[in-house]
Amino acid sequence: MPILTPSDIRIDRIQDPRGETINYTIITPKTAGYAEISLTRLDCFPQNKQKALETLLLDHYSVLGKILYYFPNGTGIKESAEEYMKRGVGTVVMNRIIEDCMHEGVAAIAVTTVFECMGKFLRKYGFSEDGDFYYLGLQSQPNL
Repeated sequence: MPILTPSDIRIDRIQDPRGETINYTIITPKTAGYAEISLTRLDCFPQNKQKALETLLLDHYSVLGKILYYFPNGTGIKESAEEYMKRGVGTVVMNRIIEDCMHEGVAAIAVTTVFECMGKFLRKYGFSEDGDFYYLGLQSQPNL
């Protein structure tokens, strides 16, 4: 499958009225995907995850974006979805998520995954890794 350009990808963003989640619908010429981010505080994370996030020097009132779902190609992140990967969709979606989170004042983005392909993708963005937990501080991110 060919690599798509950002103009080939439509991303619809809906934030719930309380501002606690941001949902994305991703439409490409051949697939439809989705992603969801939960906006929460550091003290809402499990204790073992808080320890990893301490390296970012966040306080307990910092707003964090927790990626709950990330299926930009609609197939799910799994090794068998290789044919839907490396087409540029995930990159466009992650850029949008980071941009939106920075606009919302989110201090860091975090996600838990056991899939190596997702871990590799997250490391490309500079996410730090602690086992199956990945996190990215946004205060020092360059403009996208």
